[in-house]
Amino acid sequence: MPRIIGFALVLIASLAFSPAQAATASEAALAMVEKLQLGENISAISLRVAATTPAYRNLVSALGQNRALVLVRDEINSVRPKYQAQWDRNLAASYAELFTVPELESYAYAGKDSTYAAKFRARRGEVSRNMQAKSADLLNGLVAEVLKNAIARSIPGKK
Repeated sequence: MPRIIGFALVLIASLAFSPAQAATASEAALAMVEKLQLGENISAISLRVAATTPAYRNLVSALGQNRALVLVRDEINSVRPKYQAQWDRNLAASYAELFTVPELESYAYAGKDSTYAAKFRARRGEVSRNMQAKSADLLNGLVAEVLKNAIARSIPGKK
């Protein structure tokens, strides 16, 4: 009889930590990210990264600060849809690693009024570091495409 109880406990424990649980956390995190539009920062981050590049400085030299800025912003808005879903999934994965399903669902529903809001604020740095690690290549690809398009559009006779 003790063997059966032991086996049952092992079975219950393995089910409690199954991949289905992880998928649920990922789904809850993605729902939260989308509902609260937490991935909207992709545009601002892309612009900050682009502005540090030699290509952007060349655009500023050729077009002036305002025209270069408008051109790069327009290009970010143009290519953003191609990258947004993966950005959101990466952000969701970053949250899913640090928060439980109830915490994610609470924050998705109540935002800053959630009973877990303080925990979300306290772990913002960890989420940011996770996101940076997961999304560096994605961000570099987006910025490279933006700058390539902006340079092509800045050449007279090109659109």
